[in-house]
Amino acid sequence: MKTKRIIPALLAGLLTASAIVTSAILPAAADAENTPKFVKVAQPVTNIVGDIALIREINSKNELDAMTGAQKLPATALYTVNQSLQALDKDGQPFATLDEILAAHNYKILPAFRVSDKATADALTVYLKELGFYDCMLVSADTALMKELRDALPSAFGVIDYTETYKNETTLTTEQCLDIRRSMKTYGGNVAILPAHLCREDTVQYLYERQVNVWTQISDTPTAAEQYDALLSGAVGVISDATDSLLDIACHKLEKDTMTRTPLNVGHRGIPSKAPECTVEGSLLAYENSANVVEMDVFLTADGHVAVMHDITTGDTCNGNLNMEESTLAQLKELYVNKGWENSSKYSQLRIPTLNEYMDAFKDTDCMLFIEIKSHQEEIVPLIRDMVNEYGMYDRCTVITFNTDTMEHMRKHWPEMSLGVLIEGWYYFMGGANPEEDLRQVMDFAGPHNGTVNPPWEDFNKQEIRAFLLRGISVNPWTFYGNDEYRSHFLDGFASLTGNDANVMKRLSTGILYKPAQSEVETGDSISLNLNVTSYDRYARDHAPNSVTVLEGEDLVQIDGDTMTFTGETGRVTFVLRYADRALGYSLYTQPVTVTIKTREDTETTDVNETDETDETTNLATDGTEAPRSDGCASSVSALAVIILPAAVLVLRKRKDD
Repeated sequence: MKTKRIIPALLAGLLTASAIVTSAILPAAADAENTPKFVKVAQPVTNIVGDIALIREINSKNELDAMTGAQKLPATALYTVNQSLQALDKDGQPFATLDEILAAHNYKILPAFRVSDKATADALTVYLKELGFYDCMLVSADTALMKELRDALPSAFGVIDYTETYKNETTLTTEQCLDIRRSMKTYGGNVAILPAHLCREDTVQYLYERQVNVWTQISDTPTAAEQYDALLSGAVGVISDATDSLLDIACHKLEKDTMTRTPLNVGHRGIPSKAPECTVEGSLLAYENSANVVEMDVFLTADGHVAVMHDITTGDTCNGNLNMEESTLAQLKELYVNKGWENSSKYSQLRIPTLNEYMDAFKDTDCMLFIEIKSHQEEIVPLIRDMVNEYGMYDRCTVITFNTDTMEHMRKHWPEMSLGVLIEGWYYFMGGANPEEDLRQVMDFAGPHNGTVNPPWEDFNKQEIRAFLLRGISVNPWTFYGNDEYRSHFLDGFASLTGNDANVMKRLSTGILYKPAQSEVETGDSISLNLNVTSYDRYARDHAPNSVTVLEGEDLVQIDGDTMTFTGETGRVTFVLRYADRALGYSLYTQPVTVTIKTREDTETTDVNETDETDETTNLATDGTEAPRSDGCASSVSALAVIILPAAVLVLRKRKDD
């Protein structure tokens, strides 16, 4: 990435009114000149790192009045609207105009408009352009309609509703998660709405690492377990009318600095503090030193190869100075990437690598790649696309770039790939008293490219990161150096930390795993509450929970340290476990775990009468054929509670706590 700051000429894409409609279509004439251009979200700050948006779906005038008159406001209010730009109740009858809604919100609540037909989309587009107001969420289950909305209103935020698509699934497979990613990136989604039962921590984290943020929807009168489940899922938003009780949990019952989404540890050009940058050898060393993503910069050589180098010329890191795009690969391969490493027995003769060589080196690992395209040449995009597909690494790659022309080439040739919009120079107006106003200026540039926001970390503060996350936009900063910078900003809410010293994050905790020995017990039985704690260095270690919160059946159990004994006759016990990271003190929670107490008589009856549909040893169905195997990203909440570490680890080395 660049280190030189430039004054951005980035605001040329400001939208202007481009259509006229009759006053019969629009609500009462809005005062565009005096309309605020952004919302100052009034939802209280919670104890969740980066925060979480609470969203209320409003279906009547009474609900609108009750919400806006409440002491504690949600971040967002969701309305179903028609082509006359009226909000509809559950029977399809109008109860308020958009003018009335914006006035009631007083620009303290983000409006979200659910759209299901083109006529409504067209009318909404004209209205928002006339008003010059884009700080809103556009919601639809129709992906083609969402693309039309985002193309017309690129500075607004897109929410694609997958609730109906996946409502009958018991878990999401890896391929289904990737289908969601393809759909979101192709059609302009920033947030995906998923059914609550699919929002398991490992699934949501998997999507989060691939630049897909999730809203989960629960009932309007949820149990405590349902609320904890949603808040601890890793989602960036929860849809429910239970604003007060959700805020009570998130602000008071969860510990301060509760981490529900763990950031990626991105090795910037590998690990330059320990090995030559932008080399396969240095990048593998970064992976060995706990990076779960490696970032590299690529150019197109004169003979059509994708080669890795930070600058357009090689002089800063090599023993000769050539122009990357005016030289053949053979000419570039004559150089050594050894500037400053000339006397190293290990690194003095490293060559300029190709992207193919990176793919070969990392294809059998769980490491992800951030590919920064430095070239302005259009043909590099399909070349990289075909290479990624050939290696089967779509799930493990993300493209980032500073170049607006490359961003356009990505939308043309590879729209299904996640894109990080690199920006710099925002220090001229970032970090001020109005983070939402700062956000609007950034989104006027980044919004048309449907990418994440990737700035220098110095240009953003916690308030601005929160403002982006409440709207479903992840912030992926660069470049961190040394222990102090990493650890001082680890809890800011960033989706990733890109830096030269990935090893600094080695022992920071990424997740906790708890799997009870059984989900059904008898009175008098005891179970261990011991956790499996993972860290960026891919180790797993056993640890007792720092606390246990019983959500249901508190009178049925006794807890002694990391042992839970069931004293009740029958019933259900639901609880969450918490682990506090030793180094920085942040908390990781399991989602709720449920154990059912049965009498011995019930257990014996079950043993006699129940038959298993499959032979678990051979995985054969009762007819002797092989049973379908699960490829799920998640597991049942009653059987397993987990926060998965970034870029799911394939092999864990187990060790005891010291």
